[in-house]
Amino acid sequence: MSRLTKALPQFGHALRLLLHGSSPSKVPESDCQPATVDQEIDRTDQNLVIEEPGDTQSVYFFSHHKCATGWLSNVLVEISNELKISLYNTSQSDDYLFDSAIFNNVNASYPLLPSEFEKGIHVVRDVRDLVVSAYYSHLHSHPTDNWPELQAHRKLLERLPKDAGMIAEIGFLESVFHEGHACSPLQAMLDWNYEDPRIMNIRMEDMVREPYRVIIQSLRFLDLPCPQNLAEILGNFTFEKISGGRKPGDLDKNSHYRSGVAGDWKTELPEAASLYLTEKYSPMLKQMGYSVDQALSRDVA
Repeated sequence: MSRLTKALPQFGHALRLLLHGSSPSKVPESDCQPATVDQEIDRTDQNLVIEEPGDTQSVYFFSHHKCATGWLSNVLVEISNELKISLYNTSQSDDYLFDSAIFNNVNASYPLLPSEFEKGIHVVRDVRDLVVSAYYSHLHSHPTDNWPELQAHRKLLERLPKDAGMIAEIGFLESVFHEGHACSPLQAMLDWNYEDPRIMNIRMEDMVREPYRVIIQSLRFLDLPCPQNLAEILGNFTFEKISGGRKPGDLDKNSHYRSGVAGDWKTELPEAASLYLTEKYSPMLKQMGYSVDQALSRDVA
């Protein structure tokens, strides 16, 4: 019998118990197809051209909770200041009412995107790492102001051992999150249309590992000029600087900038949670090039 077959019923039962007897809302099956080649980050282009500032059109950055949204928002503030164009940051999924040269929605949902937009960048993350990051952030460091759902969730996490807390975190991200304000980040990534030619999909892991290349390619895709001091801007937001001197991989579980490296889910997630997330979100994981086969192919006697 496969580990997945044995683990999922136990996981689902534990999740319902932790959510006081209620099941998380069902995430619809994705009808997306694998991302096309022209949506991937081109790692072979070594001739990146720095353009002079000029006229811009309204463009969009779409991302999700715990996908380096704070980092990207800070970088976009500096870029917009250098280009002398307007930027509107929002955490509300349907908030596109204001006129701005750049929109940055950190809780984006594809069905709620403005119909008139021409080009956008969509940032995703391995959902398994997202859950681990959210667990520690929601337990220790994320502000709870004006977020009553998180206030209650933190109290629950403080009472639970880690493995049970990780399971509760999945339930929170799938079904509770921020009612009336923001959509579930897990469901939003699963429901996304990765074939929309107006949008370039990028992985958070690539953006963090190669920020200069990815930001330049994002600006070029959006037909935005690139600031001459982009390297300096990005240098102000390295992990070492924003974490207070730690290097990537130097762990501080109480910090909002906990680790700085990808793949923590392999050692942090309970096996049942890992298998559950890998199977349920495999369409999105496969579309964006994340590994799923190893987690799903392990068998036990």
